[in-house]
Amino acid sequence: MKNYLNWILGSLLLVSSAFGAGKSPVVTIYNSNLGLIQEERSLTLQKGRQSVAVTDVASKIQPATVHVEGGENAGLQLLEQNFQYDLVNTAKVFDKFLGSQITLVTDSDESQFGTLLARDGSSLILRNEDGTLRIVDTGNVKEYIFPELPEGLIVRPTLQWIIDAQRAGTYPVMLRYLTGGMSWNAEYILQLGEQNGQGVLSSWVTLENSSGATFQDATVKLVAGNIHRAREQERGRIPQQLSLQRAETAPVSERQLFEYHLYQIEFPTTLNQNAMKQVVLREPSDIRYQREYTFEHRERATAKQENVEVAIAFQNSKQNNLGVALPAGVVRMMQEDVDGNEVLVGEDKIDHTPADEEVRLTAGTAFDVVGDRTIQSYQRRANTSERWTVNITLRNHKKSRVAVDVLDHYYGDWEILDESMPSERPNASTVQFRVQVPADSQATVQYTVERHL
Repeated sequence: MKNYLNWILGSLLLVSSAFGAGKSPVVTIYNSNLGLIQEERSLTLQKGRQSVAVTDVASKIQPATVHVEGGENAGLQLLEQNFQYDLVNTAKVFDKFLGSQITLVTDSDESQFGTLLARDGSSLILRNEDGTLRIVDTGNVKEYIFPELPEGLIVRPTLQWIIDAQRAGTYPVMLRYLTGGMSWNAEYILQLGEQNGQGVLSSWVTLENSSGATFQDATVKLVAGNIHRAREQERGRIPQQLSLQRAETAPVSERQLFEYHLYQIEFPTTLNQNAMKQVVLREPSDIRYQREYTFEHRERATAKQENVEVAIAFQNSKQNNLGVALPAGVVRMMQEDVDGNEVLVGEDKIDHTPADEEVRLTAGTAFDVVGDRTIQSYQRRANTSERWTVNITLRNHKKSRVAVDVLDHYYGDWEILDESMPSERPNASTVQFRVQVPADSQATVQYTVERHL
């Protein structure tokens, strides 16, 4: 029997609490600050209606998503649920005891009593038994003594249920809920070869947990894909602790789920609160890549001079020792220096990339390759058309030849009237030239474009 719970506002008095832990939890983490928690719990109940406190749940739980499944056990009915998250802290304790008597212990170990009337951080106002008032400097107080934990404050987030049991006994149940404060992303390192276009791609997954709970020895699943949410959830805090975990066998398996890809860590792992964990996604792969140079311009009739952009491109194919779903993440490109030490040469993000698609990473700009774009002439014919001639000079100060892709973008109705070398039209708004620039030399391309108004 499945009971889908509605969120009901109100307050409950805790009559009894009997809720034991069951099997290890299953935690499904999404890219979008969201986690799905599935835990088997064991309820020890008396016959009749009673209150049960369910602790050790995430503080960023989404109460309306709580779902409890009772399996084959009949005679258990959940009537009401409240989520208590008013956690105890110093300010709340003082607020709760306004108008009540407290005890102060001063630096000289003297105990003082009084009714707390106000607190402003640096001083307290107390009323003595005879009705007189006393202002106490908090800098002279060593400790405060309160008679009890104020009603309504709790030490950890708690679900409070009203349950009606037809018999006394133990009821195993499956608890499921969504929580914020959980996310994951892929991390890649691409080690570039010196000259031959051979590299090694390594990949990890980084898990972040700031949900407000720790999940011991959990089965962890990761969903790669952009699921649609009804509204954006609150972002979690940045975890402060980092752990690294490796495995000798394939650590993460991958399969399709709906329109997404699901990755499962093949061993139990603990997700500590306010912590990061890294797990190997797949073993390093030897791949082939190309280094590409691009000089790109997106404005109509303006000049430009700057260093040429450098990118690293490779095919995500079986022939290139890949051909797998690559989840979104950051790729850091590294290359060894002459002394064998690795140096970061570029960093870029990739989106979720299916098999057999190209991956293109922007590494930076080439120090020794410069492009210079100038407008040689410009004519405008009333309100019918405009025409201009573009001259692009590429200067290569390297000791080897480079091939530079020159890309200019135009919009509307336009055409190339004259060009110094053949061009391509990869799409309706782009003209492209592949320019070979010799070592320690320069090359020029010139063309005339007309745009109809």
